[in-house]
Amino acid sequence: MNNPTKETPPPLQDLRRLVNPSPKSRFMESGQNISEHRQLVDSRPFIRGVDFALAEYSAVIVQGMADGNQAAAVAIKLRGVHEFLQTFRLLSETVPAPRVIRAQDNLPDPAKS
Repeated sequence: MNNPTKETPPPLQDLRRLVNPSPKSRFMESGQNISEHRQLVDSRPFIRGVDFALAEYSAVIVQGMADGNQAAAVAIKLRGVHEFLQTFRLLSETVPAPRVIRAQDNLPDPAKS
């Protein structure tokens, strides 16, 4: 007897595809995206523009800073800008899988040999 409430499993190829891919993984599906982004990020005009924009932004947000709370807020803003730029610069780069480090507590005891 066929149970109408039971769903049939998806084909194997659908299981390998991410259901909810991250924006970075969607960006990296296109080789053209990757190569053009790398060219952009490595270009002298981009690097120069980012450097001067950071300097200008830093100068603007410190104006009128009067106390420690505002200084902390400025520091958080600057940290956010740096995190954004790091994410932007590394958007086309893949992160290598971490190496597995075997436990070293099972080494032979030199005193027993």
